[in-house]
Amino acid sequence: MRLRILSPPGWSISRNLAKWARKLRIPLSGPAPMKGVIIIGNGTPDDIVCLILCHKFDGKHVVGVTKPEATGIKSAIFAALKVVENVKVKYLILDQEERGQGKFWNEVEERFRKEKWSSP
Repeated sequence: MRLRILSPPGWSISRNLAKWARKLRIPLSGPAPMKGVIIIGNGTPDDIVCLILCHKFDGKHVVGVTKPEATGIKSAIFAALKVVENVKVKYLILDQEERGQGKFWNEVEERFRKEKWSSP
């Protein structure tokens, strides 16, 4: 997959992805039709890992990548629901942080229920 940066150029995620793509010689996509969107809940190093993993997949498809202005589960899910409504395939990258896995998944499921968004 090739990443298309959707965040404004001045945002840290945009600068960081462009910098690491240059360093690692990973081509980014320009404005092209997207198969999906990846929403990163926190930031670095999640964005760098996303860049590398997407590069390891085939280069046929373009996937947009962005991060909400605020971090966390609530902001990422809100971005998935509202910001990119016209794209059907959405991926969330959320950081568990110091929470236990059970507590983390309970928070994610609770937020999905509140937003009335079910997983496919």
